[in-house]
Amino acid sequence: MIIKISFVVLLLILQNSVVVRGQSSGPVAIKDVEYCDLVKDPETYLGLKIRVVATYVSSFESAWLTCPKRDCPEDSVLSNLLFDPKWRNNSDSIVVKQFEDRLEVKDKQLTKPRMSRIRFVGQIEDDPKYSDGERKHLVIRILWLEGQ
Repeated sequence: MIIKISFVVLLLILQNSVVVRGQSSGPVAIKDVEYCDLVKDPETYLGLKIRVVATYVSSFESAWLTCPKRDCPEDSVLSNLLFDPKWRNNSDSIVVKQFEDRLEVKDKQLTKPRMSRIRFVGQIEDDPKYSDGERKHLVIRILWLEGQ
Protein backbone atom coordinates (compact mmCIF):
# COMPACT_ATOMS: atom_id res chain seq x y z
CA MET A 1 0.00 0.00 0.00
CA ILE A 2 2.79 2.43 0.91
CA ILE A 3 4.57 1.58 -2.34
CA LYS A 4 1.41 2.40 -4.35
CA ILE A 5 0.98 5.76 -2.60
CA SER A 6 4.65 6.60 -3.11
CA PHE A 7 4.39 5.66 -6.77
CA VAL A 8 1.28 7.86 -7.24
CA VAL A 9 2.98 10.79 -5.50
CA LEU A 10 6.08 10.33 -7.68
CA LEU A 11 3.92 10.31 -10.82
CA LEU A 12 2.17 13.50 -9.73
CA ILE A 13 5.49 15.23 -9.07
CA LEU A 14 6.83 14.18 -12.48
CA GLN A 15 3.65 15.26 -14.21
CA ASN A 16 3.76 18.70 -12.58
CA SER A 17 7.42 19.19 -13.45
CA VAL A 18 6.72 18.34 -17.09
CA VAL A 19 3.82 20.84 -17.18
CA VAL A 20 5.98 23.58 -15.66
CA ARG A 21 8.80 22.92 -18.12
CA GLY A 22 6.38 22.90 -21.02
CA GLN A 23 5.01 26.30 -20.01
CA SER A 24 8.33 28.04 -19.58
CA SER A 25 9.56 29.93 -22.56
CA GLY A 26 13.21 30.09 -23.48
CA PRO A 27 15.35 33.19 -23.12
CA VAL A 28 13.90 36.26 -24.78
CA ALA A 29 15.89 37.34 -27.83
CA ILE A 30 17.40 40.80 -27.78
CA LYS A 31 17.31 42.60 -31.13
CA ASP A 32 20.16 44.94 -32.05
CA VAL A 33 18.65 48.16 -33.40
CA GLU A 34 20.31 51.22 -34.93
CA TYR A 35 19.28 54.38 -33.13
CA CYS A 36 18.08 56.07 -36.34
CA ASP A 37 15.85 53.07 -37.14
CA LEU A 38 14.34 53.28 -33.67
CA VAL A 39 13.56 56.97 -34.13
CA LYS A 40 12.02 56.47 -37.58
CA ASP A 41 9.54 53.81 -36.48
CA PRO A 42 9.51 53.05 -32.75
CA GLU A 43 6.18 51.15 -32.97
CA THR A 44 7.96 48.41 -34.93
CA TYR A 45 9.81 47.51 -31.72
CA LEU A 46 6.84 47.76 -29.34
CA GLY A 47 7.13 45.06 -26.66
CA LEU A 48 10.51 43.77 -27.90
CA LYS A 49 13.76 43.81 -25.98
CA ILE A 50 16.23 45.85 -27.99
CA ARG A 51 19.92 46.77 -27.71
CA VAL A 52 20.71 50.33 -28.74
CA VAL A 53 23.73 52.64 -28.70
CA ALA A 54 22.75 56.26 -28.05
CA THR A 55 23.93 59.45 -26.42
CA TYR A 56 22.20 59.98 -23.07
CA VAL A 57 21.79 63.64 -22.16
CA SER A 58 20.55 64.90 -18.82
CA SER A 59 19.98 68.39 -17.50
CA PHE A 60 18.22 69.96 -14.56
CA GLU A 61 14.82 68.27 -14.80
CA SER A 62 14.91 66.10 -17.91
CA ALA A 63 16.81 63.43 -19.75
CA TRP A 64 16.72 62.31 -23.35
CA LEU A 65 18.48 60.21 -25.95
CA THR A 66 20.07 61.53 -29.12
CA CYS A 67 21.86 59.96 -32.03
CA PRO A 68 25.41 58.81 -31.29
CA LYS A 69 26.48 59.75 -34.85
CA ARG A 70 26.64 63.09 -36.58
CA ASP A 71 24.58 62.08 -39.62
CA CYS A 72 21.20 61.54 -37.93
CA PRO A 73 18.17 63.65 -38.77
CA GLU A 74 17.55 66.72 -36.64
CA ASP A 75 14.41 65.27 -35.07
CA SER A 76 16.18 62.25 -33.63
CA VAL A 77 15.57 63.05 -29.95
CA LEU A 78 13.69 60.53 -27.80
CA SER A 79 12.63 62.00 -24.49
CA ASN A 80 10.31 59.42 -22.96
CA LEU A 81 12.75 57.44 -20.85
CA LEU A 82 12.18 55.24 -17.82
CA PHE A 83 14.87 53.44 -15.90
CA ASP A 84 13.63 50.08 -14.70
CA PRO A 85 13.88 49.98 -10.88
CA LYS A 86 16.32 47.05 -11.15
CA TRP A 87 18.62 48.55 -13.82
CA ARG A 88 21.51 49.04 -11.40
CA ASN A 89 21.32 45.41 -10.26
CA ASN A 90 21.07 44.11 -13.83
CA SER A 91 23.96 46.24 -15.11
CA ASP A 92 27.62 45.52 -14.57
CA SER A 93 28.65 47.61 -11.54
CA ILE A 94 31.71 49.01 -13.35
CA VAL A 95 29.48 50.22 -16.21
CA VAL A 96 27.05 51.84 -13.76
CA LYS A 97 29.94 53.58 -11.97
CA GLN A 98 31.40 54.88 -15.24
CA PHE A 99 27.95 56.09 -16.35
CA GLU A 100 27.30 57.90 -13.07
CA ASP A 101 30.84 59.34 -12.97
CA ARG A 102 30.38 60.84 -16.44
CA LEU A 103 27.07 62.38 -15.40
CA GLU A 104 28.31 63.59 -12.02
CA VAL A 105 27.27 67.14 -11.37
CA LYS A 106 30.34 69.34 -11.30
CA ASP A 107 28.42 72.45 -12.26
CA LYS A 108 26.40 73.19 -9.11
CA GLN A 109 24.04 75.52 -10.99
CA LEU A 110 23.16 72.76 -13.45
CA THR A 111 23.51 75.11 -16.40
CA LYS A 112 25.16 72.61 -18.74
CA PRO A 113 23.63 69.35 -19.94
CA ARG A 114 25.69 66.27 -19.16
CA MET A 115 26.19 63.66 -21.88
CA SER A 116 27.29 60.05 -21.98
CA ARG A 117 27.38 57.52 -24.77
CA ILE A 118 25.59 54.39 -23.59
CA ARG A 119 24.73 50.95 -24.89
CA PHE A 120 21.62 49.66 -23.22
CA VAL A 121 19.03 46.95 -23.41
CA GLY A 122 15.54 48.33 -23.19
CA GLN A 123 11.96 47.76 -24.11
CA ILE A 124 9.54 50.01 -25.98
CA GLU A 125 6.25 50.21 -24.09
CA ASP A 126 2.93 51.95 -24.52
CA ASP A 127 2.30 54.18 -21.50
CA PRO A 128 -1.48 54.11 -21.00
CA LYS A 129 -1.40 57.16 -18.72
CA TYR A 130 -0.71 59.42 -21.68
CA SER A 131 -2.06 57.39 -24.60
CA ASP A 132 -5.40 58.05 -26.14
CA GLY A 133 -7.46 55.85 -28.45
CA GLU A 134 -5.74 57.10 -31.59
CA ARG A 135 -2.11 57.63 -30.59
CA LYS A 136 0.18 55.59 -28.43
CA HIS A 137 2.55 57.29 -26.04
CA LEU A 138 5.69 55.20 -26.33
CA VAL A 139 8.37 55.10 -23.66
CA ILE A 140 11.72 53.36 -23.54
CA ARG A 141 12.24 51.37 -20.35
CA ILE A 142 15.99 50.99 -19.87
CA LEU A 143 16.51 47.55 -18.37
CA TRP A 144 20.29 47.56 -18.09
CA LEU A 145 23.46 49.19 -19.35
CA GLU A 146 26.22 47.32 -21.13
CA GLY A 147 29.92 48.11 -21.48
CA GLN A 148 31.06 49.94 -24.61
